[in-house]
Amino acid sequence: MTPAAASDERIAATRLMRRVLSQWRLVAICAVLAAIAGFVASASRSKLYEATTTVQLTDVNLATLFTSQNLQQQGIDAQTKAATNVKLVTLPRVRVAAARMLDGRVGTAVPREVISVAAQSGTTLLDISARDPDPALAASIANAIRSAFIETQQDTATAQLAATRRRVRDQLESLPPTQRGGQAGDDLRYRLNQIDNLELGTGAGVATVQVASTPTAPVSPRPKRDAILALLIGGILGIGVAVLRARLDDRIRDQSELAEHWELPVLGMIPPSRALAKEGRELASGAAMEAFALARTNLRYLHTDGQSGGPVVVTSSIAGEGKSTVAWNLALAAAMAGSRVLLIDADLRRPVLAQRLGVAAQRGFSEVLAGMVSPSDVIKRVLVSVPGNGDVSVDLIPAGFAPPSPIALLERDTTKPILDRLAARYDLVLVDTPPATVVADAKVLIERSSGAIVVSRLGVVTGNAFERLRDLLATSGSPVLGTIVNDASAVGHGYESYYGAAPAGSQEPARPAPAPRAQSIAPDDAPASSAAVAPSRN
Repeated sequence: MTPAAASDERIAATRLMRRVLSQWRLVAICAVLAAIAGFVASASRSKLYEATTTVQLTDVNLATLFTSQNLQQQGIDAQTKAATNVKLVTLPRVRVAAARMLDGRVGTAVPREVISVAAQSGTTLLDISARDPDPALAASIANAIRSAFIETQQDTATAQLAATRRRVRDQLESLPPTQRGGQAGDDLRYRLNQIDNLELGTGAGVATVQVASTPTAPVSPRPKRDAILALLIGGILGIGVAVLRARLDDRIRDQSELAEHWELPVLGMIPPSRALAKEGRELASGAAMEAFALARTNLRYLHTDGQSGGPVVVTSSIAGEGKSTVAWNLALAAAMAGSRVLLIDADLRRPVLAQRLGVAAQRGFSEVLAGMVSPSDVIKRVLVSVPGNGDVSVDLIPAGFAPPSPIALLERDTTKPILDRLAARYDLVLVDTPPATVVADAKVLIERSSGAIVVSRLGVVTGNAFERLRDLLATSGSPVLGTIVNDASAVGHGYESYYGAAPAGSQEPARPAPAPRAQSIAPDDAPASSAAVAPSRN
């Protein structure tokens, strides 16, 4: 693996981890919901009581009474013996016999699922347990199974003893008279005596150690335990869902991911705000206003180095990143600093600025490019009332009519001279364009401008679209001045801590939507003073 490939893998792994961690709320919700569901489901189940009786098993090698294979018999694996006895306890004949002892309270046979048998490790003890909603019946079932098991073992042992006695007697009778009275006869008679002694014993290798008593507390359900288990399972499930979403969701959610796809200077980090959702109709305050002021300052130094520059195109990767509202608020921030600002709505396919700002515009940029009118005929001065600053303004050229082929109109040789003449009359000319990866209009205008600003809205822009925009603008011939990150968190960028320090109740009340007032003016008229207005999400 090459160093570059290893680096890419590390970046991808770090990005995946960051995306998973950013979904901690999802993981927490899954865990909590699973815990609640587990608790409710467990608490709603019927209570089960468990009673346990214990027996002790002893070896009874009847074969040694007839053969000399005692060493081989004693060599049977202990685990095999334990497993065999566990199976013997749950045989149908044992469960049927136990049901008879219970006078049919459990049917014709004790259900297999209510019985559990476990051998105590390292001992010859066997625990026989039974579960039932009735604690008394649970104890009765366990004791009945124990008694039935001992009974069946006795029946089996009795049959084996009878068969062994017959074989020993047959062997004794088959001996010649001389041997019958000798050592061989004595051995066989000794074995017959052992058989008689075993018949007098009880249990046939099974002895009761402890009878089952009536339980006082249920063993199931256990809501707290089940809730904890469900919490763990829900958390694991939530992590799995988070990983799956992180792999399938290509949307960029933080600034560091933007830099991983395309390293651009960050002009500004625009935090979310209720005012921003008003599509530029409300003045932003606090963090949002300061973010636009900082973006305007960064743009001034990156773009002009203190001298007048050409038009700046504002574009984005895909629709819905807020480029039009960012362009409007950036223009207002520049005007607020005393600059003469012109905003051109060059999105000839889906223009929005004139409608949002309440500007009645029948003619606009399309007519200027077509040579039907001059720029001075279509420029509108949009006045916005700013508390404490009076009226501030930005000059606006609306989009105008929708041409049948916007790209053909934008590619005319007259487009660049028109933009350059307008740029010479203003301190800043911003050109709002369609998303660059959607249609070619933006690239055409970028090639005829002095630079471009990329608006990237976190949670909306995808890594694939952002990289396509990077590759597209790499061939435009004009520099990409930087990116404005929309919907960025204010925490960590200074805005939140500074503007959040105001005492409770001292924050500025929500401002009503300003009523923009449009005037038709010539571009040589008095420069527009300006104000910063909230960026939108569109």
